[in-house]
Amino acid sequence: MTYEESEHQKTKEEILESFRSEIALKKQAEMAKKAESKGKHYDPHFDDIDPQHLEWNEYEAHRDLELMDPDTFRKLREERLAAFSDKLDEEEDKKHKSVKMFWAYLANMMDMYAYNQMQLEGALGTDNENDS
Repeated sequence: MTYEESEHQKTKEEILESFRSEIALKKQAEMAKKAESKGKHYDPHFDDIDPQHLEWNEYEAHRDLELMDPDTFRKLREERLAAFSDKLDEEEDKKHKSVKMFWAYLANMMDMYAYNQMQLEGALGTDNENDS
């Protein structure tokens, strides 16, 4: 059974829990990097990401990130963050910050995908004929 086939057999809540576990492992790895490098070589977005605050919106954005165009990404991020009111209690403020940092992490990932795609397409001036 492939990963995709097993995903189709899971409930939405099971998929979300698997996603949260994946992000929790990523956070654990980033915090280990932070400790080893004395806070110099890690992704600081993970300082404030609590995987339990992530919802289906974040799962779908994470799952589809490589295929998403920047305008769709911005629209989804704005819609998600608009769900939080201006007057947040302490717990809602933590959730808002966690979700906001996750979307910032996704934005960085999207930039890396775009950069890698440009490299693959040779758009970064890999033609060395003009270097002489």
